[in-house]
Amino acid sequence: MTSDLSITSSDAAGASALYGSNAPATTDQEVFAIAANGTLYQNFLSNAGWHGWDPGFNGAPSNVGSVAMSRGPIGGALEVFITANGTLYHNFLSSGGWHGWEVNFDGAPGSLRSVALSQGPIGGALETFAISSTGTLYHDFLNSSGWHGWEANFNGAPSNVTSVALSQGPIAGGALEVFATTANGVLYHNFLNSSGWHGWEANFNAAPNNIRSVALAQGPIGGALETFAVSTTGTVYHNFLNSSGWHGWEASFDGAPSNVTSIALAMGPVGGLETFATTSTGTLYHDFLNSSGWHGWEVNFDGAPSNVTSIGLAMGPAGGLETFATTSTGTLYHNFLNSSGWHGWQPGFDSAPGNVLVALPR
Repeated sequence: MTSDLSITSSDAAGASALYGSNAPATTDQEVFAIAANGTLYQNFLSNAGWHGWDPGFNGAPSNVGSVAMSRGPIGGALEVFITANGTLYHNFLSSGGWHGWEVNFDGAPGSLRSVALSQGPIGGALETFAISSTGTLYHDFLNSSGWHGWEANFNGAPSNVTSVALSQGPIAGGALEVFATTANGVLYHNFLNSSGWHGWEANFNAAPNNIRSVALAQGPIGGALETFAVSTTGTVYHNFLNSSGWHGWEASFDGAPSNVTSIALAMGPVGGLETFATTSTGTLYHDFLNSSGWHGWEVNFDGAPSNVTSIGLAMGPAGGLETFATTSTGTLYHNFLNSSGWHGWQPGFDSAPGNVLVALPR
């Protein structure tokens, strides 16, 4: 299972953001974009192709600042959260279609900045975290009984949280591994297994200082959870979890470039964990892990555009790894990987809106 899908429009210097996920009960891939003025766009990929960008999708509010989504445990419905001016909205896609944006969902607190969510090991419950503008961490979850309400400072969470990333790992029972970073750069870790939550461990596994963000996904070697952390100075660290446990943080992993700003990764159709990095100069790098190991960071991958600010990728309905890049000028590029290889970066993809910031299908 890959990590959750979430991002805020302030995660890179640009004007809109794009997100995607496969829809329930179909093979469609749902994709969202946020424009410079906070307009929410939606597109989707089916076996018939892409379907165009729908602005103000499903009566969405204005001034949208973040989107997060994941499949949930009830009929595989796609649960979607957005924030707008600190207010939390929720929508979901089931076999009956979209259900509209509910404001202040489940009694949500105000001044929320972002949401992160992923299914966990207990009945597939959808474990959902929200971060407020003051750094308070809230938690809610969805199981067969419904949603359970937002708990502040969940499980003794640290204060001043800035980001959360989570994914199920390879340990028996599929424990949900959760990372949080704080404003002073401390990395915390918690996990959920059949025994419950286990508390927030600071400086996890002797983590380096000044960590800004984490990205993680299961890879092809025994389902090991490949985990990347990026520091405030742009150093890339790597750790992984397999049946032997965690293995420690390796700096400048696999000859990684300096001044990295973000990492995105997902399993592709040819058995590799495809991993991208962007740098402060807008250069796009690519590395991949397969049964032969890691293969090194390739600069300006596949003729990538310059001034890239973000990257996102996800498997599509035809088995291709649909990959999006955005630039500092707001141009959206698209590439995809299938059994024939990579296919090149197409600008202004599918008549995309201008000023796109981030693409994160999964």
